[in-house]
Amino acid sequence: MVRALMRRLSLSLLILAACGSTDDDGGDLADASSGDIGAEDSSSAADTAANTDPGTGDTTTTEGDSESGDDSESDGDDSDDSGEPPPPPPTMTPGCGMAPTGDVLDGVITVRDVERTYLIEIPADYDPEIPYPLIFGFHGDSGDSSNAQNGYRLFDHYKGQAIVVYPDGSGAGGSPSWDTAAGGSDVEMVMAIAQEIGLEMCFDLNRVHAFGFSRGGIMSNAMGCYRGDFFTGIGAASASAPSTGLCQGPVAVHLSHGEMDSTISFASGTSARDGWLGLNGCSEETIPVEPEGCVEYQGCEPGAPVVWCQFPGAHSFNGTYAEAAVALFESL
Repeated sequence: MVRALMRRLSLSLLILAACGSTDDDGGDLADASSGDIGAEDSSSAADTAANTDPGTGDTTTTEGDSESGDDSESDGDDSDDSGEPPPPPPTMTPGCGMAPTGDVLDGVITVRDVERTYLIEIPADYDPEIPYPLIFGFHGDSGDSSNAQNGYRLFDHYKGQAIVVYPDGSGAGGSPSWDTAAGGSDVEMVMAIAQEIGLEMCFDLNRVHAFGFSRGGIMSNAMGCYRGDFFTGIGAASASAPSTGLCQGPVAVHLSHGEMDSTISFASGTSARDGWLGLNGCSEETIPVEPEGCVEYQGCEPGAPVVWCQFPGAHSFNGTYAEAAVALFESL
């Protein structure tokens, strides 16, 4: 209940804030030293996914909260001045019940005085009274929104019943990549897009997800860390995680990594995994889950499972893991 209220508050603050740039560098984020989810190795900083990102010629295989605060239950603690209990925290965005205008569907938004672009997919039978899942798909280095859309097929994995957004990276590092800093322009852009969608469309604040491969997976890890008050589940394939203690999790996590990855090392992937295990309060006990090579850690906080998949391969995308990540999100 508390986490749902935090997500509603997070979106409300976005709506009240100016849509332009801010100088916030993540200072408003809770400093959780245990939330350092692994350092990005030097190879990932210059992620050479030009030959590995979906749609860019890489080898792609596609198959098929506990309550906080005063726990006392004295009379009137949960009531307002009228004696009535407070309503449950809403999980629907302000856009529920409204027909979306062309603005949010245009795929263009201005952030820090720069015009940014994205692709958006919505259900063919979109109903403004239904709160849909919202998921962001982040492309890898030298890729773009179209590559990610064609490779990840997130809309298909949600059976056409989700709002799916594929943003284009800012070009950090000289390619269409991502600025994964806590106060970076890309983190701000993602939240600005969510704000616009929330004002005009109906999505469920308890089902806000992200997925990415390679540098896009690093961005997915970053959003789950910095904005764990808003995102509820992230998937990262062949990715490292940002070196930061500013995580606001826990969130549901689905990670996959090739044992022979020489672009973003396997050790970087296991470091990210171990960081999420600590942040989500998981034990070392695991049980096998589908697909083959995947395990789910036990004892994690409610709503914050960690699934880890490793395979005997290099830095290549496998669509099976995108589908499995969505299945994990939808099981919560």
